[in-house]
Amino acid sequence: MRFGALLFGVATALLGPVAAAFAQTEQIKVRPRAWYADWEGKVRGDSSAVEGTDIDVQDGLGIEEERANWVEVMMSQGGGRTWISLWEANPEEGLVLAAPETLDGAVIPAGPATGKIEIQYTRLLHERFILGQQILGFAVVVSFLSGFEYMDIKWSLSGGGAAGEKGMTYYRPLLGFRAEAWISRWLTLEAHVVSFFKTNLQDVRARTLEWQLGFAVRLERWSIEGGWRFTNFFAQEDKGGTEDIEMDIDVQGFYVGVGVSF
Repeated sequence: MRFGALLFGVATALLGPVAAAFAQTEQIKVRPRAWYADWEGKVRGDSSAVEGTDIDVQDGLGIEEERANWVEVMMSQGGGRTWISLWEANPEEGLVLAAPETLDGAVIPAGPATGKIEIQYTRLLHERFILGQQILGFAVVVSFLSGFEYMDIKWSLSGGGAAGEKGMTYYRPLLGFRAEAWISRWLTLEAHVVSFFKTNLQDVRARTLEWQLGFAVRLERWSIEGGWRFTNFFAQEDKGGTEDIEMDIDVQGFYVGVGVSF
């Protein structure tokens, strides 16, 4: 018997009938969600000849409260699960700049302007059960997470006849932990944290830090879900010479969604 199958059997025995029913019925789960988030932080983009300014996401791009859409797909295996997460956001807002900003060599003057961020984010995580226990009468699973992320992000600013755009593409490993508590057959609570230390790969030094607290109210194969999610995206890219690209963005807020299991 493989170790994973053995671990799964031990966890199922510890968790009792609620977790066993879960493992048998939720072989595949799809979770579309809407994330109503606050955006904060700074971005920067030099050109090969002109140093850029630190542009505040709210005051310099006009991005404050925006919705991001994402979908998760879970596939169950013996001893764990695999999660695929895809999310995108394209917030674009008009604003009035209090002072000129420089992005990719373009100087956008004070006055009316338009700021935009475009994110395409993909993540693959494998969840390995490491603990199953009855705690205060609830079935609790704790898991180890490992995988990788892929980020494609751009930010732009235009106004007064000038426009600048910068962005970067990178991938990184991720590690983390996940906990799930079955309060009853129809209510579960879940939490996770994922990150990785700042690493330099292909001239990009980056790190993602995310934590999430959520719940799911289940009815047969359907669920209504919600919670709070915080994600920090940090990255620096050295393109050589004096051209650097930087971002440090916090995205946080409530999310709501549904789930369907097969």
